[in-house]
Amino acid sequence: MADVIKVSDRLPELNGCPVRSGAQRFGDVCCIEEPQRSWSYTELDREVEALVQNLVKAGVKPGHRLIYDGVELVRELTFCFACIRIGATFVPINPRFPLRYKQQLVESVQPNWKVTDELVSACPHTIGSEPAGVVTGIFTSGSSGMPKLAMHTLENHFYSALGSQSVLPLYPGCRWALTLPLFHIAGVALVFRCLWFGATIVIPEDRAISPEWLTQCLISHVSLVATQLVRWKETCNPNFLVNHLKRLSGLLLGGSMIPSPVLQWLVDVRIPAWISYGLTEMSSQVMTGPVNPDGVLQILLPYRDIKVSEHCEICVRGKTLFAGYYENGRISRPGRDKASDDGWFTTGDLGILIEGNLQVLGRRNNQFISGGENVLPEQVESVMCSVFNLKECYVVARDDAEFGHRGVCFLFQDDLSEDARLHFRARLKADLPSYAIPVALYDLTDAYGKNCLPGGLKISRKALVELLYSGQAKPVC
Repeated sequence: MADVIKVSDRLPELNGCPVRSGAQRFGDVCCIEEPQRSWSYTELDREVEALVQNLVKAGVKPGHRLIYDGVELVRELTFCFACIRIGATFVPINPRFPLRYKQQLVESVQPNWKVTDELVSACPHTIGSEPAGVVTGIFTSGSSGMPKLAMHTLENHFYSALGSQSVLPLYPGCRWALTLPLFHIAGVALVFRCLWFGATIVIPEDRAISPEWLTQCLISHVSLVATQLVRWKETCNPNFLVNHLKRLSGLLLGGSMIPSPVLQWLVDVRIPAWISYGLTEMSSQVMTGPVNPDGVLQILLPYRDIKVSEHCEICVRGKTLFAGYYENGRISRPGRDKASDDGWFTTGDLGILIEGNLQVLGRRNNQFISGGENVLPEQVESVMCSVFNLKECYVVARDDAEFGHRGVCFLFQDDLSEDARLHFRARLKADLPSYAIPVALYDLTDAYGKNCLPGGLKISRKALVELLYSGQAKPVC
């Protein structure tokens, strides 16, 4: 093992397929582990190469787009890296999306090929092909509307992995639980990092994990969303949970803004947790840092630049900045979209940058005006989660004849006591100005049941607004 770790200390090279590079550098080191079987780097390399030969015979060519709609993770990974070797673009989508919604996404991709867990099918009447170098297309979260297809080069993924490695290093012997889907940029970034640095990707059975499973499978690193951690806190013995989490080398939290009580608990019990700010367009992480009660990010990762405009909008650039959005048969370059001539990409996120430390405030297009005052839903949500100890909640604007807009809040009804429901506005007066306090509460359970999760990990505020105006939202009080 010591010899293998010594090999991994040399930085990888950007010279083609990461699986082939891994086979050359790490050989028989375990690359992927499932409950019933495992693959070394060499074995996975052979499977990818065999698939390449079959796909080329079937007619897959450089520049083709291949959309993947399935749940078999190892098959999905194999297709991803076969596409890279061929020069095709791999586009995974959420297999659990409603059929009509998936059809919309497929039509927007205009793929040459569609792959499921059983079939590979050619798609007729496809427009155009990708320029050389584009290897993946990942849909944005769609939390504010219809997802966009962000196109990435191998160089984007390489420098994303290299920058993350400088803060949370991986090497042979590290075991990262693949808890995030490949249709999300965080899941894709995790895979590339493991492959370039010789770690093992551990796939849990049925995608389900528990604190005990982390220990039983000798997991060293895991990525979680805040909701998952909150549920563990509620259902597990506190000492039991802390003991399991302290065995980790790294717990990476992301997906959305994390409630302050969760951050404070992680600090108090000394879990080796990291928080991060990232986006699909920057190939995952931009800034990161050890967990702290205020959620301040202290470390800018290498190969990225960040600034905040005079209007408090976060702008980013660097080697991880994506190639552009795919739309109507072409890629719109960031320079023609939301990036300036000097390479800055405006993220749509609001934040404060003081002496290199970043505080993310929320999304610009989530902001609304109530009685002439600006309301940032994410700040209201943070206060509500803290005051009422909520798992999650979402504030959206409702039209109001007097104030223009007033906020309403979606939350899980069972998370709020009867007394809190009746007096929630009074309980919030000490922490929020009156114009920011929601005027009504609605049950989030119904929202989850009505497919308000187009991005897979983040709920769609646009879908919540539509649910509200359709009259289908269930009032809590």
